[in-house]
Amino acid sequence: MTNNAPADGRDRHDESAASDGIEKIGMTHSGAISLRMLNVEEAAAMLRISRNLAYELVRQQRLPHIRLGRRLLIPGHALERWVEEQSAVSRLPVDELK
Repeated sequence: MTNNAPADGRDRHDESAASDGIEKIGMTHSGAISLRMLNVEEAAAMLRISRNLAYELVRQQRLPHIRLGRRLLIPGHALERWVEEQSAVSRLPVDELK
């Protein structure tokens, strides 16, 4: 039987979570804690917008984000909620947008 664990002692699950660029913390099936943090480039890719537009939305305080030192992070749950809110606004009748 061979050991497929990375040489640094991390288990394979930790390695795949780190390699996809999304940090995952907490428990999964119970839903107690689940936190995904994306960098601006990852959020832009998910939204299918340019990196520059994503940074501009952050600068305008229109895209939810947190700043940790010089690092900008976008909580996955906040991004999902933001997309839902943007979709709801686009579904409003024209009279309500004025």
